[in-house]
This record gives sequence, C-alpha cells and structure tokens, in this order.
Amino acid sequence: MSLTSCNEQSVSGQDLIKNEIPCNLNNEVRREVTSENGVIEYRKTLDKYFIKVVPAGHIDTVIFGSVCNLPEELKLNNLKVTFSGQYFEQPEKMPTTFVGHEYYDLNLTAYKVTEPN
Repeated sequence: MSLTSCNEQSVSGQDLIKNEIPCNLNNEVRREVTSENGVIEYRKTLDKYFIKVVPAGHIDTVIFGSVCNLPEELKLNNLKVTFSGQYFEQPEKMPTTFVGHEYYDLNLTAYKVTEPN
C-alpha cells in the first residue's frame, strides 16, 4: 500500500477517495488506520452512523467508529468500505451492550466502497 498523491491512496491498485468534509475533534487520537475494511451501520436509537470493524484474528472484539463527517453517498446501512482515518476518544460514553465492543469518534480521511448494496 502506498500513497500516490495528496488526494488519493492506492489499495491494491484501487484509489481511495479523499474525504474533504472537515471534522472538529479535540480529544486524544487513540489510533490511526489506513486501508481498513469495515461496514457502515446506522443506529436508529442513537441517530448515528458508525463504521464497524472486526479486527482479523479477534472473534470477540468489534470496533465502532462514530463517523462525524460521513459523506452522503456512504449513508447506506451494511455498505462495505475500505477506509482510512483517526479514532478519537469519545467525550460521552456509549452504552455498550456486549463485552468487547469499543466505541470511538472517527475522522474519516479517505474511503472506497468495496461492495455496493
């Protein structure tokens, strides 16, 4: 995986689109990801979109990134994406329903739909 310019990233020859929507997050960056695979999930009870990631080799860990700058074209439940961004500590704690679920705010810096709905 390599950076091809300031506007695109290459993932096995496929370009990620740079996300131009600004995000105003002031908390501590907990982790950065590049070319991570995830699924868009909308939680009606919270009125929020998340990108859900199950890390390889972990059957009991699920990472939910509450996307503060999700482009309109990605607002589709169960849409599979490859993305890059930074996870931030959330100012308010999410109600966790299962052990192993981790919740963060997510600044989405680049994305690509990998499997359309």
